[in-house]
Amino acid sequence: MSNEHHVMDIPGYYYDAEKKKYFKVMATGRYSRENYEKSQNQPVTSPPPPKKRRVTSLPVYRSIRETQSLGASKKDASTVYMGLLTRLGKPQKISMLGMAALTATATARPTALDVHPKHNHLLLGLADGCVAQTLFSMNRTNGYQQHALTLTMHGSDLTSIRMGLDDRCVITTMGNGLVPPTMSFLKLDLHAQHKDDDQHLMPPAALHTFSHTKLGSFWSCDRSRLNPSSTILGTDSDVLYFSGTDVHTKFKIKSATLAAQIDPVQPNVFLCGGRDGHIRLYDVRQDRRSVDYYRGHGACTMKHKSAITHLHKSGSSFHVVAASMDGSLQTWDLRGQTTHPNGRPWPIFRFHGHKNSHSRSLGFDVLDAANIVALAGEDHVIRLWSLKGDSPHPFHTISMKSAIPALKFCASNPKLPIPDRSLGLLACIDEKETPLQWLSVLG
Repeated sequence: MSNEHHVMDIPGYYYDAEKKKYFKVMATGRYSRENYEKSQNQPVTSPPPPKKRRVTSLPVYRSIRETQSLGASKKDASTVYMGLLTRLGKPQKISMLGMAALTATATARPTALDVHPKHNHLLLGLADGCVAQTLFSMNRTNGYQQHALTLTMHGSDLTSIRMGLDDRCVITTMGNGLVPPTMSFLKLDLHAQHKDDDQHLMPPAALHTFSHTKLGSFWSCDRSRLNPSSTILGTDSDVLYFSGTDVHTKFKIKSATLAAQIDPVQPNVFLCGGRDGHIRLYDVRQDRRSVDYYRGHGACTMKHKSAITHLHKSGSSFHVVAASMDGSLQTWDLRGQTTHPNGRPWPIFRFHGHKNSHSRSLGFDVLDAANIVALAGEDHVIRLWSLKGDSPHPFHTISMKSAIPALKFCASNPKLPIPDRSLGLLACIDEKETPLQWLSVLG
């Protein structure tokens, strides 16, 4: 064996330069001298390069509704809904059924509206204290059809109606000099069997009524979708958090709460919009003594120049969209990460086009599935914006003949299949005998 690499020759052994180790010379087999000499005489070749793995993108799956609507698989849900809502037809007038309904709607304007998220059940509040309850169906073929209707008196102007996923709802009244403000917990007959010619529907059963004259007017309320027992009430002097029908926590405020919402994913957290323009966040798990007057339990101060008329937080996002009485429509970040050069909190986006100078009773609703907000102006125009921040201008406008005190998107939720409900917009208008109008998607 050669010693060109300065390796010691050991009788009966040979040195492997690759493994840097001595091996015993065998008569035959892998470690024989014959095989070793053959391996040394073979030319050295570099190992082949590793094969590149071909990476292919995963297919993007779209809903059948989206594919059939626009025929483009690359468009997201927001773009699809925007395309559909730009094809809203002319308002279809809906006559209230029965002489009692005609008499009530001829003398009072609508003030509040809500539609059950799982059932075709609608509640309409009127300024004279009446609550119209109706079962309905709506689709492109037959439009909007009512099947039954009842009226219930509550004494003074209705300010808000909130229906949950269960068979209960909450109604608040403003009160007047003769009748105190009230908050009524009602149970609805959601499984009533009805026919097209049926004019009777069981009136809501009163479960509990809360009233307190020292709290002033009752302006707003909301119910949690996750925890049906959680309810909030906004008044002139306090914000009350209910567990069931009992007051759990009360926060003292210095400005009337005109808008309120329980966080969609945290039933213990809620937002309040005040007459002073502040948007405050509260958490019932924290001590009331730690409440900051300007921001509640929130991380930042969110303030408009005028009274907050509506606010909405979608899902688990940190963004809340709020409208105020001076016509501003802005999106805020609850974490307070956006600030002005002078250091104070600043909205992350401003929308243009909303018209308002004095009224808190203008229609407002958000379609969470598409991040689209609809807001009525005092110029009798409904405007639709995309909350994704693509453009500050509305992508569609709808002119109406009268004021619109309430709005409601109606769409079938894939997670909650609802029969006889297609995408459209319900609008309450200030007209005698026809307070409800239905705007359906054409095509």
